[in-house]
Amino acid sequence: MSNQNTARKPILPSRILAAIIAVACIVTFILPLQLISLENGTFVLKEGALFNALGSLFKSDLKVFGFLPSFAGASNIGLVATAALYYFMLSSIAAFIIAIVAIVLRDKSVCFARIATLIFTWGVAVYALSVVAISCYLTTTPATVDKWTTILALLGAVIYFVMMILKVGARAIINAAQFLLSVVVIGMLLFALTDEGNLVSDAVNANEAYKKVVIITLVVMTALLILGSLTAMTKNGAGVEFGRVIAQEFILLFILFVGYKSNLGSASFLRYCVEGAVVTLAQIVVASILLVRQVKEKASEVPAVAEELEQEEAEESETEETAEETEENVAATEEIAEEAAPIAQSNEPFDPFIATLSEEQKAAFIDLYVLKCKTPMPEIPTYEVGGNNKAFFNKVFIYLGQYRDKIPSDLLEKIYEHSMKI
Repeated sequence: MSNQNTARKPILPSRILAAIIAVACIVTFILPLQLISLENGTFVLKEGALFNALGSLFKSDLKVFGFLPSFAGASNIGLVATAALYYFMLSSIAAFIIAIVAIVLRDKSVCFARIATLIFTWGVAVYALSVVAISCYLTTTPATVDKWTTILALLGAVIYFVMMILKVGARAIINAAQFLLSVVVIGMLLFALTDEGNLVSDAVNANEAYKKVVIITLVVMTALLILGSLTAMTKNGAGVEFGRVIAQEFILLFILFVGYKSNLGSASFLRYCVEGAVVTLAQIVVASILLVRQVKEKASEVPAVAEELEQEEAEESETEETAEETEENVAATEEIAEEAAPIAQSNEPFDPFIATLSEEQKAAFIDLYVLKCKTPMPEIPTYEVGGNNKAFFNKVFIYLGQYRDKIPSDLLEKIYEHSMKI
């Protein structure tokens, strides 16, 4: 019962957290959000509930890829805004369904609750980041933070952190710190690209290759951030985490090089990228320490495992030797019994006690008291076949407590019956 209780401890908290995520998914459609729209050729921010805006969205004349309704159109900014909006909606719906599954399926609640939390948190976080980045980049809108998606992203992060504690214990604090530093780094990269938006835009648009590099950089950094959220839920992911932050540092240095080659001339771009690289360097130091510690722990486990295997082999060897000795003793006993059988069966001299024994009892009696080949009993005289053995029977019962476990019960009963007659 105790093992079952231990195994089910995380289930109730996970189902409660999944229920909170399910409610949060519903809330995302009714809270007032900042929606990026294109009106008369100008991007603006409009506040409105997503549920109410859906009707207008699917009636919009603006399309992306020729068929997907959009508030922001098909320009680069419009594509980013539209992708963030659809990702936000789809992730909320998917997270809601998975959260319900986590609540219903008791045995799978822990796993599905983590998945639902991860999907929901990334959905609202990506939308919140898109609003900040696009509003900073545009000259027609003030820098804006979408309050409600930011709060929901923080709520999802807290729930995910609780799940990390339930799974990895105190290690969750270090993992969470590494992940938050990566969030700071990607925030710095976004500010680097948007703080002086016109300078960055002009430099990037002057060369199609630079534009592709910037897009690929953002995609890869986002993928690394998602990987960081996954490794944060593990105890033994130090190797993956080390590789992740090394890749993050390489990308920041590479984007700095691209800024230099494109004659960007933006001081804020340089500052934010350098700051991001410094923060990542600190992450590399932490990841290196964790990796070294993990390698040492693995190395210390090897002797323990080897010792355990050696112990198992020794026990197996001892068991085999014991079995061989037992077989040898059984064979020797049978051989002695066969040799002693003529003595027991012979009428020259006739032994009135041995004559009352069965074949099995005769063999045991001769082994114990005639030949004394297996169990030494120095206090008891050797039984003389056909002789006067009154002293023998007396001594058997005097020392019965010492040798009782060596004498078969049925044989002892025959000895007792015969001793009563003499």
